[in-house]
Amino acid sequence: KYAEIEVILHAQVTTATLAVESSPADAGIYLNGKYSGNSPRVFSGLAPGRYEIRLEKQGYDDEAGQVTLAAGDTVEFAEHFYLQEHLPLLW
Repeated sequence: KYAEIEVILHAQVTTATLAVESSPADAGIYLNGKYSGNSPRVFSGLAPGRYEIRLEKQGYDDEAGQVTLAAGDTVEFAEHFYLQEHLPLLW
């Protein structure tokens, strides 16, 4: 005779998730200085730690910030872009 045994395994969460959004959308995302796609985008499986985030969109001022991720975190980074102000050229 055999006994049925139910085994439940719990794996320790060792990564984090970062959701990046911008208004307007389709901004270039740079994580720690490296181009990483366009917004909106969700990055999963990130190692815990501090991340420098820069968003770039033509015609708008760049937006930047930083987040610190811990294992198991889901963090949202959202920024609103402002149009670049152009000063008149003096001849």
